[in-house]
Amino acid sequence: MNSSSLFDLIGLVVGFVLTLMVFSYVFGDNFLFRFATYTFIGAAAGYATAVVLRTLIWQRYLIPLIQNPGENFAITAPGFVLGIWLLLKASPRLSRLANMPMALLVGVAAGTVIGGALLGTLFPQATATMNALNISTRNSLQLSNSGLDLIVWMINGLFVVFGSVTNLAYFQFGGSASCQSSALNGIILRMAQIGKGFIAVALGVLFAGVFGAALMAFVDQVTFSWNAIWQLIGLFFLDINL
Repeated sequence: MNSSSLFDLIGLVVGFVLTLMVFSYVFGDNFLFRFATYTFIGAAAGYATAVVLRTLIWQRYLIPLIQNPGENFAITAPGFVLGIWLLLKASPRLSRLANMPMALLVGVAAGTVIGGALLGTLFPQATATMNALNISTRNSLQLSNSGLDLIVWMINGLFVVFGSVTNLAYFQFGGSASCQSSALNGIILRMAQIGKGFIAVALGVLFAGVFGAALMAFVDQVTFSWNAIWQLIGLFFLDINL
């Protein structure tokens, strides 16, 4: 057996053993499951640390300073100083001194998340809702203009607009206080009930997608375990090389 086959065998055995240790959670929380979980967490933390050291500290800071320290010092120094400053959070006595870089980090992250949500989710969804019944947008897609296709497109557009409006009505928590007319308030409340149904369907679809992904991962692990068993049997009992 060459070195490549030996490493493949070690990886196969380790993966198979860790898979069985994770599956042992079926019998309750135990040492084997905790050991496998801690191993996965440690490996993930180690990998993330290695990526940060290589791609961020080494390639983004140290290499530019080594190659051209005069021009790159003004660019790399602020981030390096803030990073060292942020390490004061590890000390209980000096943690308050690191509030400024922490506030800057949180502010930048919040601005990035909000900007991404607006530009990547809210605006595209609003545009898609507005274009749901826009005939010019449909014509630009060069779709069929037959009577049945137009009817289906119109029904789908009305469904999208109606679902969006009722979902927004569901989050109108101040409807009772803000609406001057009791009739208008009743309409909003009824639309909110319909919007609740749309939200329930959407959450059900998301849950089904997550459950399906988890089930596929489980099937992959079971298939891996089954194949590993037969490969180990073939290697040790049938004298079949990997």
